Amino acid sequence: MKTLFAITLAAFGAASLFVPGAAFARAKGPSVVGGILLTPEKTEDGITFDALFGPTTRIGWEIGDFLNSEFSFQYTHAFGTARDGGAVADISLDTYAVGYRLTLDLFRKRGFTPFFGAGLNVGLASAEAAEARAGGLAVDALRSGVLLELHAVAGARYTTESGLGFRAEGAYSTYGRFFGTWMPSIGVFYSFK
Repeated sequence: MKTLFAITLAAFGAASLFVPGAAFARAKGPSVVGGILLTPEKTEDGITFDALFGPTTRIGWEIGDFLNSEFSFQYTHAFGTARDGGAVADISLDTYAVGYRLTLDLFRKRGFTPFFGAGLNVGLASAEAAEARAGGLAVDALRSGVLLELHAVAGARYTTESGLGFRAEGAYSTYGRFFGTWMPSIGVFYSFK
């Protein structure tokens, strides 16, 4: 897994060198985004994980005008329950990830513009399970380790003439082994010219 993590980080760095938005950018600036994570129900190794839910926060630096590259750090805390027959255990999952996202604005950077794109986050996930409320449920199907998250994103942003902006977006992604995860979020950003 450490080798996969190192290869993915190296690929991130190499890919960012060839992205036109990063290479020929005029606008750049920080962004702070917050939202929620909602995973689908999942059954693995006979244990059913109910939908996980929780807050997510992303801090990043975006470069580009129409084609934008965002480099970010993301923290997510998700919680829910796991069931195995009559046994139920509370679970929580914390993730710390670095990410790269490439988005395309449909209109110019200033004013209102819808956007869409894709991204990749790589990080570490830390899982905890409380003692089962009934029976001897062992939640070892939920493991800590390397997290790889691929996502598609669409949203809209409004940037004022001063560079201050607001955005709303929705991402559909993999979240570790949870496929079909939704992450709606809102945020603020600033663009320097």
